[in-house]
Amino acid sequence: MTIPGPDPAEIENLLQLYCAEILTEPDPLVRYLMLTREQDVFDSLSELLRRRRGRALAEVARSVAKEQIAAETGLGSRQRVQELIESSFPSGEVTVHGGQWYRIAPDVPYEIQVIPLGVYRVEYRYNWRTCAITVDGDVNVVGPERTGSSVEARTAAGPEELRVRVRRTG
Repeated sequence: MTIPGPDPAEIENLLQLYCAEILTEPDPLVRYLMLTREQDVFDSLSELLRRRRGRALAEVARSVAKEQIAAETGLGSRQRVQELIESSFPSGEVTVHGGQWYRIAPDVPYEIQVIPLGVYRVEYRYNWRTCAITVDGDVNVVGPERTGSSVEARTAAGPEELRVRVRRTG
């Protein structure tokens, strides 16, 4: 099943709908700055839509072969389906201060807490069920699947023990 792409009139209508006041701004510099901001918003929206599409494919892939998904969506190959799925889940790093809970990323339903006190660099990789965590290159944790549940990992970090807690928030 393929869905036709947007036609130019549809795009122009959306622009008028969302940016009517900006388009009538008499000062061209102000209009430029405002349109630049709107473009940033729409670029962010486009990225969010891409991730949500990949996550929808991930849900379908739980019960349908990726080759079949590729054929039905027009993506062409199992590899392209896998690529879209993998790119839709964020990975990165966050700096945490020991003892406090930190949301890993805006659209990742996990929080992390590192004990003892200190500042730690946390790397994360999230997929639709779990979150892999590395703290200062040393601790690996896979988060729990149920909301409110948590998992804890320990490692020796020099003279003291390092504990990492991960909990699912959504």
